[in-house]
This record gives sequence, C-alpha cells and structure tokens, in this order.
Amino acid sequence: MTDDLSIIPRTIESQRGMYWNAVVGRLSISYVFRGWFKGEVGMLNSTVLEVVIGLMFVFLMLSVACSLLNERIQSVLEKRARMLEAQLRKLLVGDPQAAADPKASELFEGVTQHALVRAIAHSPRHLPSYLPSSTFALALFDTLLPADGAQPATFKRLREEILKLPPSAGRESLLALLSSAEYDLPAARAAVERWFDSAMDRLSGAYKRHISGWLFALGFGLAAAINADTIQLVERLQNEDALRARVVAQAEEAGKTGKELPHNTDNFDSTDLLFWDTSLLATADEAPHYPRAMRAFEANRSWFLWAWLKIIGFAMTGLAVTLGAPFWFDLLSRLVNLRATGAKPAKAPAEAV
Repeated sequence: MTDDLSIIPRTIESQRGMYWNAVVGRLSISYVFRGWFKGEVGMLNSTVLEVVIGLMFVFLMLSVACSLLNERIQSVLEKRARMLEAQLRKLLVGDPQAAADPKASELFEGVTQHALVRAIAHSPRHLPSYLPSSTFALALFDTLLPADGAQPATFKRLREEILKLPPSAGRESLLALLSSAEYDLPAARAAVERWFDSAMDRLSGAYKRHISGWLFALGFGLAAAINADTIQLVERLQNEDALRARVVAQAEEAGKTGKELPHNTDNFDSTDLLFWDTSLLATADEAPHYPRAMRAFEANRSWFLWAWLKIIGFAMTGLAVTLGAPFWFDLLSRLVNLRATGAKPAKAPAEAV
C-alpha cells in the first residue's frame, strides 16, 4: 500500500513536467528565426528554412485576405475621410468651445465646402480621403479673400481678414504663420502648406495605428475561423515532411510571381494545413492523430492548456497580419531565393608561394 501511494507524487510531477514541456516546446518558435536575425543564414539547415518559408507563406496569404477585407470595411465606414474632417476642424476651429460659436465654424465650413475640395470628394456627405496641401491652401485663401475681382489679394488684406475671425486656435495659428512669412503672400501660402502637411503626418500616424488595430482583430478572427494557429503551424511544418514539401512548393511558386501578390487562398485546400476538421471532436488521446480537429470540452488541465495555446497561437497570427502583405511577400521572396541559391561555397585555401 505504501509503495502504491509513493507513486502518486511522482505521477503528478511527471504530468506537470509534461504540461510545461508542451508549453515551452511549442512556444519556442524563436529557434526558427535565430539564425536569420544573427546573420547565420548559412548555418540554417533545410528543415528550419522550409518551416520559416511555409510559415511566412501562410502569413502572406492571410495578410492579403485581411488587407482586402479591411480596405472594404474602411471604405464603407469612410474612416479616413472622417479623420480628415476632424483634423481640419481641429486646425481651423480648435477646442469644442470655440466650435460651438457659429462664426468660428464659418472658416471651416468655407474650406470644406469649397469647390476645389468637393471636386475630389467621393461622397457628398464627407470630405475626400486625402487632400493635397496645395488644394487646402488655395481653398483657405479663397475663403478668406474671395476672388471677386473687386480687390486684389494682398498680404495686408489677408491679415485683416484673419484678424476679423473670432478667437480660436486656427486664428492664432494663421497669424503666427503670417508673421513668419514676412509680408510675402507666396511665402505665407507655402507656410500654410507646410502647416497642413505637418498635421497630415500626424493624421497618417493615427490612421496607421487605427488600421493596425483592425488588422489584428481581423487576423485573429480569421485565424480562429480557419484554425491558423501559429504554434500548431510550426509544429506541423516541423514534423510532417510531406505537408512541409507541399507548402514550400506553393510558397516558391508565389515567390516567383514578381511583385504581384497572390490573391487565391484556395491553395490551402490541397495542403491539408488549415481549416478545422469538423468531422469529429477529438479527445485528449485522439488529438495527436487529428491536429486540425477541435478538442471536445473536458474540465481538466489538458483542455484548458490546449485552449490557452490556441488563443496564443491565434494572437500571434493576428500580430503577424498587422505587418502587412508587402512585408511578408518581400521576406518570402528573399528566403525563396536564398533556398534556391543554397549556401555560399567556401573559398579554396590560398596556395603557398
């Protein structure tokens, strides 16, 4: 009886070690990229290089799909145009208290409703997605100094019109820009264009962060829908030679298409790499034999470990998608060329004289 009880702690410790080995082993994907980032490409064996190529091919295809989907979503939401409108209101009006004054909003309305701006807008309700600085400066100056032919557009008259504006951030900014122009109207226009370009640079940064958030959400959702678990992908590409060969063959084909990114995600159907196997709910014992099957719920540590690793794998895929399809296509092309050329041959020893 004593001998039987002494086995229990060793069994628990063995199971605990098994779980930790699974976590550490499946998460140690960094070994794949270690040689690449250290410049030791020549030391990478063919299996590791093929695993990296296959993984990047998956990231490329998912990035293309998410980018196309995100482009449609942002087009429907007109997010870029809305952000441009908010940025222009901030430039010309300023704080919300000043925006409440109808006179303070006249300059904003005059610029946004100008014929030059409306001519490039895609929707009558919103501004265009992008506005050239020259168009903004022309619309702003024409709003302040209407080209009616009665009075010439001069620097002095421009300053007088700006001084008539109600107190706002836009009024103070325009006065500061005029002061730097030293009574030169073309210089004042150039200063306004630089001011607008600086604001657009900040807007572009905010929009990129917005897009990155959407790409991560779409990447995570798509990864969960088609079972694109980065951790499992690395594990299967490493251990299944036939699967790795099929994926690498398609990756090499995609790398030879030049700068045209692949749009056909049906290639995955023939590789048996992605998508859930809906024919069964695998138990813990069956899971190794059915890697694409969803695990049947079990109230134990093994199931929660599987679910947690799945979430981490989907999140890693979502993060990879945020880098964009051009990034993965360029990197994939480099690795495909590297694999085709092989390692650089060693130099022959110099002959003794």
